[in-house]
Amino acid sequence: MGMAIDDAAGVSGSATQRAQAGVSGRVPAVEVAALVARYGSRTVLDGVDVTIPRGEIHVVLGGSGSGKSTLLKHMIGLLEPSAGQVRLLGEELHQGGEGAREALLSRIGVLFQGGALLESLDVAGNVALPLSTRAAAPAEVVAELVRVKLELVGLTGKGHLYPRELSGGMRKRAALARAIAADPEVLFCDEPGAGLDPISAAALDDLLRSLCQRFGMAIVLISHELTSIRAIADRVTMLADGKVCAQGTLAEVQRVDHPFVRDFFGRARDAGSAAPSLWQRVRPGYPP
Repeated sequence: MGMAIDDAAGVSGSATQRAQAGVSGRVPAVEVAALVARYGSRTVLDGVDVTIPRGEIHVVLGGSGSGKSTLLKHMIGLLEPSAGQVRLLGEELHQGGEGAREALLSRIGVLFQGGALLESLDVAGNVALPLSTRAAAPAEVVAELVRVKLELVGLTGKGHLYPRELSGGMRKRAALARAIAADPEVLFCDEPGAGLDPISAAALDDLLRSLCQRFGMAIVLISHELTSIRAIADRVTMLADGKVCAQGTLAEVQRVDHPFVRDFFGRARDAGSAAPSLWQRVRPGYPP
């Protein structure tokens, strides 16, 4: 694999070199400081602070309307803060010109919830898309990069298939191959396990953990899947009502005395008088 990526250094750089530099570097992958996000007069995020080191899998979770999707959109540059700051790889996301911002965003990858594969392109064509914005490279180099990325996600020999021909798990893997095609230093994943059966979701978790360990990339996940969170999260940020209600390792977060934390992990101290858990709330027959 190293030979293929190194041969394409002019396109996407050496993943191995980036891994070594990223893990040892002191500059965090993502820094969110005092972030305020508003939609009109409604404040969705109110003073959110998150720091994500390189080489870490960081899970952001929260209930509906907590602001987790809004936070992700700010981290990947889709929204500009009403106040506060977002820094990627040590650089302010919204300072400088459009060219500088695009150059910074070219160093990240995004795995969208539904995969967002283009149905008119086969899998290989989808994976090659991020490379089209880089410096011109020979077609054989691009083809080798695509082959390597498909091999990484367990889709060897599947490049000729179209998205409609893939299972749900294969679609997610193909979308992941596209997200890492240009060797991103930070990978953002929006509900990566959504819609997958437990076996496929667990396999995707294992793949994400492997990518983090092998290349030292930071991985930021929006997720509410407790099994997945327990399996791969290095640290967790929990949002409630637009604020950070808990942050730290999973063990540290579970000890926080906050209503949402207690509900999410189903560990209310007084079972007789506790608020219903999230599981209870979604059960049929529970009062609206």
